[in-house]
Amino acid sequence: MDPRFKISLLSSVSQKIYGDDAHLYIKTVEDGIHKMFHDYVALPLPPTPTYIEDASSENCRKMEESPRDAMLSDNGLTDFDAYIMETTSHQMKSELDQYLEESLLPHVLDFDVLGWWKLNKLKYLTLSKMAQDVLVVPVSIVALDSVFYSKNKEIDQYSGTQSGLKE
Repeated sequence: MDPRFKISLLSSVSQKIYGDDAHLYIKTVEDGIHKMFHDYVALPLPPTPTYIEDASSENCRKMEESPRDAMLSDNGLTDFDAYIMETTSHQMKSELDQYLEESLLPHVLDFDVLGWWKLNKLKYLTLSKMAQDVLVVPVSIVALDSVFYSKNKEIDQYSGTQSGLKE
């Protein structure tokens, strides 16, 4: 989800770790990302903001428009837009494919990934939602042995330390 690295970082590291089998691991991750993207595409998009005109405005339309007035109000292009969506949807690349094909951004240390996604949310509606959900997962600073330690952890009344933990 970082536009400075994308799949390239995964490919580079996987080659060093897995050697000739790296393509299998990369394919697994790519398939997972595509599945996750398709799951997000299936979710309803948030409603787009609408602007309501003041009732005292001269340009305010009546609630009951005739079909001719409705056609004139959108320049008669609603049906054309629907036609274009139907005829070109199978030919178009997904947001994910477009994003992955774009060149990487320069590697800078102070890069704000969430800020980049916020700025590009109109271009990548679905991916920006994915990035928001994936990148805001808090990082835990608890030691792994403490997380997976199954004994009860109790404060020792004398020393103020937790009993049952390895020192």
